[in-house]
Amino acid sequence: MLVFLSRLFKSNEVPREYRSNFIHFYLDIGWFGILSGSAINFINIYVTRLGATGYQIGLLGAVSALVSLLIAIPASRWLEKRNTGRAVFWSSVFYRIGFLLWIPLP
Repeated sequence: MLVFLSRLFKSNEVPREYRSNFIHFYLDIGWFGILSGSAINFINIYVTRLGATGYQIGLLGAVSALVSLLIAIPASRWLEKRNTGRAVFWSSVFYRIGFLLWIPLP
């Protein structure tokens, strides 16, 4: 995987000092995709075993998009007035801490 990403950024379009940042960015996005996809599938199976209907499972999938919108719109106005470097770092830390709450769920 790292070999593929390093070949991807060998071109002259990406400055050398940014290549490491881009590789870490892609690995972070990949990790998030795997973790998020696993968590969403786990929760669907879990509520199905609890007896949820198809409609309730559909609502469960739609609620995540609704929550993202309700948080993202006010957060954009808040971030306009602040240093985004610190805000991005701390929001990513708090978001990842939220996955720790899934551990006792089973």
